[in-house]
Amino acid sequence: MTEKAVFDRSKLTVEDKALLEAFQKRRSAIRNCINENNLKCTICPGCGFPTFTEDWFQDICSVCNWQHDGQDDPHADEIWGGPNHDLSLTESRLNICRLLKEKSEKLKDEINDEPFEILETLKIHNERMDSFDEEKMRHAFHDDPIWKAWNEVGKQILNDLIKR
Repeated sequence: MTEKAVFDRSKLTVEDKALLEAFQKRRSAIRNCINENNLKCTICPGCGFPTFTEDWFQDICSVCNWQHDGQDDPHADEIWGGPNHDLSLTESRLNICRLLKEKSEKLKDEINDEPFEILETLKIHNERMDSFDEEKMRHAFHDDPIWKAWNEVGKQILNDLIKR
């Protein structure tokens, strides 16, 4: 029997540990908000933002691109392969946390931790993404300007999750 590949937590820096702690704190606050307000969404295990509907299995997160395959905290250090390739959930979390930290420093502000503001930001983002003509995109080549515009709008969510 082959042993599963596992992320080596002994290599985490003090900063990495702080990023993961902030991730868990933000995720917990969002989860509490969802539960207290009986909201119909699910938190992405990769970035901690509520980007999935209740019927989430195999969805791809609009913030971190993690494909929700059922992996979560109990198995976060395991590398399952499949749609998320050679990343453990812990590595994916670190990647998005580092990216958001970098963006927040560049914008000279901080990552938004307010659940209702985050929910509103994601709602606006989804409306922007839904404004693209799905039929036109289905028939367009990947070098078509509509795909470039769609990708640019998709990337905007990272900036929008920074308080200003």
